[in-house]
Amino acid sequence: MSRTVDTETELSTVEFGDGLRAVVFTWNDVAAGEQFRQGANDLLGYFQSKTASKLIVDGAADFDGEMRVTDDVTEAREWIASK
Repeated sequence: MSRTVDTETELSTVEFGDGLRAVVFTWNDVAAGEQFRQGANDLLGYFQSKTASKLIVDGAADFDGEMRVTDDVTEAREWIASK
C-alpha cells in the first residue's frame, strides 16, 4: 500500500493509503486527557475530509502494558456525545 504522510507530530502521524483508500493513524507517543481528545478530533476531521472508506489505527507506540482510564466519566460521556 502506497502511503502519503499528511501530518506528523511528536504525538501522531496521519497518512493516506492510496491503494486501500484508507486513513492510517499512528500514535507516536502515549496520549491521555486533552492530548488524546485533540488527536482523536484531528483524526476524525481528517477522515471526514478524505474519500476514505477505511481507518487503520496503530496505538502501540510506547505502550507499557498498563491501561489508563479517566476517572472523570462525565467528561468522557460529554465528549463522546458531542461527536
